[in-house]
Amino acid sequence: MAEPYSDGPWAAIPAQSSQDGSNLMPSFRIRAWTEGDKARVVVYGVVRETTSDNKTQERETQISTFVLAPGQSREVTETEQYGAAHVFVTAAGAQ
Repeated sequence: MAEPYSDGPWAAIPAQSSQDGSNLMPSFRIRAWTEGDKARVVVYGVVRETTSDNKTQERETQISTFVLAPGQSREVTETEQYGAAHVFVTAAGAQ
């Protein structure tokens, strides 16, 4: 897929709070597409906000982008700014 910066498809990345006893439920999304024989990966932090008319909306902020070859992994440390532990992203090869 060519550069899906908005809309789908996307996948959720589970993360744990890095703060003991915190009720924080960090939320992250990932989008990826092929660039040559590698994958471009973009990770977003997701914040839920309540609007003035009392509706809930989500705001995504890009926190990391990188390229992975099949079988490569990367630790995403930028999750710290959301009070979350690091997550790992791995590129699977074509089957």
